[in-house]
Amino acid sequence: MELTDTEHSAITPATEILMRPKGVGGLIGTGDHKALGRLLITLSVLVIAAAEVLGFALRLDTIDANKHQLLGAAKFYSLGTLQPTGIVLVGLIPFMLGLGLVLVPLQIGARAVAFPRAAAAAVWGYFIAGTLFIVSYFTGGGAPVNTGGDTVKVITRSSAVDLWALSLILLIASIVTLSVVLVTTVFTQRTVGMSMRRVPLFSWSIVIAGVIWTLSLSVLGALMVLVWVDHSHGAIFSGTSDAFSQVVWVFNQPQIYAIAIPALGIVCDITAMFTRTRNELARPLVLGCIAGFGILSFGAYSVLSYATFLDEAVPVLKYDNPVSIVMAALVIFPVLIVLAVVADQFRRGAKAGGLVKAAPLPGAVVSIILLSLAVLIGLFAEFGSLGLHGTLYDDAVFQLVVGAAIAAGSAALFHWASKIAGANALNVMGMIAAILAGLGSGAIAVADMAAAVTGSSAQHLHGNATLNTIAVAGWAAVAGTVFLTVVALLVAVKRYVDSDTETKADPWGAGQTLEWATASPPLYENFVEIPPVSSPEPMLDELPAEELVPEVAQ
Repeated sequence: MELTDTEHSAITPATEILMRPKGVGGLIGTGDHKALGRLLITLSVLVIAAAEVLGFALRLDTIDANKHQLLGAAKFYSLGTLQPTGIVLVGLIPFMLGLGLVLVPLQIGARAVAFPRAAAAAVWGYFIAGTLFIVSYFTGGGAPVNTGGDTVKVITRSSAVDLWALSLILLIASIVTLSVVLVTTVFTQRTVGMSMRRVPLFSWSIVIAGVIWTLSLSVLGALMVLVWVDHSHGAIFSGTSDAFSQVVWVFNQPQIYAIAIPALGIVCDITAMFTRTRNELARPLVLGCIAGFGILSFGAYSVLSYATFLDEAVPVLKYDNPVSIVMAALVIFPVLIVLAVVADQFRRGAKAGGLVKAAPLPGAVVSIILLSLAVLIGLFAEFGSLGLHGTLYDDAVFQLVVGAAIAAGSAALFHWASKIAGANALNVMGMIAAILAGLGSGAIAVADMAAAVTGSSAQHLHGNATLNTIAVAGWAAVAGTVFLTVVALLVAVKRYVDSDTETKADPWGAGQTLEWATASPPLYENFVEIPPVSSPEPMLDELPAEELVPEVAQ
């Protein structure tokens, strides 16, 4: 059902043009999933870029052993809560949902999302919540935080702290709503012949991510309600002033892995397409690995009861226990299996001469490598005897996961640029962006791990000048990934606007799934005619066998 309740059969090619949203008024009132997705992608990318710049400034501020010469100690601790919250909850998760809004209906052969009104309300709810979240920090609020023993008083205005908590509640409600919309769309709007086993892997990963985000972030939303009640009405539930302790579990393992669930789907779709290989035998295994990774990334179980959780004498997360160690070990396997499948695709594609040199491919490879490193080193943090939890080692895992998500997101924008921006982006910019993401995230992680396992206890928390310099360079490189991707997309939009010829439906000439059967950019109702679906790669089924490389024709 569309926002206007118009029957699909009543829409003609002439009215199709008129139904596209035009101007600000049209955008505000539209239920077109593509327009809403593009808006969400745009807003979230701006947040990610700002968060990366802020992260660079925060690390630069502590380059000389936590002396805070750039921002000052109080501002450092205040903005230190803004950066991770901003990049994860206001940036990366909404970005992945924006990709899902644009692409999931195209991939499954649907003409619209399941609940267009709810999707529109959630996108604008995100815009309002994100604005209030940022305003709360710049009006003397944000998250009250324990400074970890430093003699620093972080002053916060009471009303602005309330605004921070309420903005997070609204933000979580928007994320959950969009997750429900996309999950329902996949289950109810698939075209004829597309069973759940044939759903493209990106759409499958959005289903898994949507379920995990709904379950885990609902817990965070409930905690924020209690924080708001406590702060507004005199500590009814607990007397602590460290409200950020209610959020920090989202940025630690296993919950931080949840932001990378869609990255696995992106990686699998890109590598299959550009190596021109099918995954007939490995596909059920990959579907299970994405689902298993999602289940093992659910971290709300690590939250203690509210009263205990707010007691500053009790650790936020329970480390060094059999459950957390087993889960940290198990989460390694689905990621490494996906890595092995990707490697096999390269082997098969190279053997058959079907490799396509394209910008999205390096980003996909960098993403799966960074995620593999994250889950491998994350296991050691679970052993309390090593003393790694609570040091920069946690930040190393965080940065690797965030880097994997950014690399995958950048690769996705280059991969589906024709569907999002109307034309392909420049290949060379995508390749440089992937290299920067890999080198930058690796540099930060190496510097953080070195600081955590060497030197004094102060260095474990703040590093030293040499290691922090390496980390600052890494932050600059990851920020460069984001900015290069933004510039590439802007160039793609300009190319589309200035071009006198239509972009091909499949400008790569290697499409496998249904989004490559629609125009670039897609029509208002997505498809003129939906191709028949008899396999997970319906676009390959449309080609004669002589046009396929041997590995694909099998």
